[in-house]
Amino acid sequence: MTNTTFDPPSYRNLVRMSKRKHILVEGPADKRPFRILLANHYGNADQIDIDSAEDLIGFSNHGNRERVEEICNTLAGTPYERKIVGLVDRERREFDIESTLSDRLGRHFQRGGLVWTRGHSIENYTFDHNVIVEALTSLCPSDFAHKAAIRFTCVLSDAIRLSCAVSMASQSALDAGLLTHLAALKNAITHDTLVVNDHHVAINEDALKVKLEQLLNVDESKSGLLLAAIKRYSDITSAAQLDASRWACHGHIGFGILWSVYAACLQRVCSDAGHDDPTKEAKRAFTNCEKTRWNTCCEVWIRRVADGQAEFPLQVLAWIGLDTPVPPHRAT
Repeated sequence: MTNTTFDPPSYRNLVRMSKRKHILVEGPADKRPFRILLANHYGNADQIDIDSAEDLIGFSNHGNRERVEEICNTLAGTPYERKIVGLVDRERREFDIESTLSDRLGRHFQRGGLVWTRGHSIENYTFDHNVIVEALTSLCPSDFAHKAAIRFTCVLSDAIRLSCAVSMASQSALDAGLLTHLAALKNAITHDTLVVNDHHVAINEDALKVKLEQLLNVDESKSGLLLAAIKRYSDITSAAQLDASRWACHGHIGFGILWSVYAACLQRVCSDAGHDDPTKEAKRAFTNCEKTRWNTCCEVWIRRVADGQAEFPLQVLAWIGLDTPVPPHRAT
C-alpha cells in the first residue's frame, strides 16, 4: 500500500484498478509471516501487496478486524473478489468458555475471501513446541539456555493451559472493571511470580498478590478476586483438551506468559546448578525486545510451514491463486 490515507471507497477502487493482488490483515505483526513466506517461497511475491487495516481511515467501526471484514464483505460476489483476501483474528468466536472449554469450530473458518485465524490470533500458531523452543534458545545468550529449554519442554503443556487461563481471567476482570486494560494481568506475571518443578508450572500466589497490589495499585480485596479468577479458569483449562487451550488463549497474552515461563525455567536450572545470581540470569531471556522475539518465532514457524510441519492459514494463499508450499492435507 503506497498511501496510508485510503478510506473504504478509495481502497476498494485500488483493489479494482490494480494489477496486483492484496492480502489485508489487521496490523504489522500479522504482516510478518506472510512477508517471510512470500519472499522465500514464491517467485511472484512482488506482485502481491500485504496491507494493514490500521493504515485505513474513514470507517464507521474503527476496529481493525471490522475494517478487514467490511472490505472483504463489500467486494464479495464482485469480479474483483479474487484480487483480495482478508485474514482476521478469530478472537473468542466459536469457543465455549464457561464451565468447560471447547472448540466448536476445530478448523479455519472461511467465507469467500475472508479467513479467520485458527485460534484467537496470529501468535497462537507459534504455540508449538518446535517453533517456540527453537526461537527461545536461539535468542537467549545464557550458557544455561538449552538446559532451560529442556525444562521448558517438560512444562509446556502446563504453560499453555496457564496462559489460556490468565487470558480468560483478564477478559473477565476487564469486563468486571477490575482491570483497566487487558494486558495488565499478563504484565504482572513474570518469572519471579512463577514456580517451576519437573513437570509443572504454577503461579506463586503470594508473590503475584504483592505484585498486583504494587503494579496495578489494587487493594487486597481486588487482588484476591484476580487470583480467584485465575484459579477458576485454571481449573477449566486443566480439564480441557490441550489444543482447546492453545487456540483459545489470547495470542499476545500467551506469547508474553510463555516467555516468562521460559525465564522461570532458566532461573530454576541456574539455581539448581548453584549459579551466583539465578534471578539476574533469568532476565537474560528478555535480552531482545518483543518485536525481535516475534520476528524470530515467525522465521522458525514459516520454515516449518514450508516443510509441512506446522499449521498456517493456507486458505489465504489459495484464495488469490497461490499454490501452497506444503502438502494439501495440512490445510484444515
